[in-house]
Amino acid sequence: MAELKYLPAGVRLHIKELIYKFTNNLKEKYYISFKDIPDGLKAEKILKQHNIKFKSIPVPDDIFEMCGVAIVVDEYEQIKEILKQNNIDIEIFEYKNNKPHKIYGNLEKHTCQRS
Repeated sequence: MAELKYLPAGVRLHIKELIYKFTNNLKEKYYISFKDIPDGLKAEKILKQHNIKFKSIPVPDDIFEMCGVAIVVDEYEQIKEILKQNNIDIEIFEYKNNKPHKIYGNLEKHTCQRS
């Protein structure tokens, strides 16, 4: 179970995901995932400060079955550099044939279990 302090963020992400699924094709994008929820939420703030367009959703189960944050973008090079400068490690996936294929990174992801 995810830590309770991340529950509001999780609810927000799930609502946004439902809206995006009805209005956009999320599978034809790049997905950026993080080692844990705090890094994902920090990345959202940093990208907003840089006026970068992105969508944030719960990390898809076919990328990581536990909870987490994924940022969905059309282009990732600038984002990769910005997050690298802010010491946020990432993995990047591209969907092909409705399956994610990792194109960057190798993280040891944390589970959502309470410590």
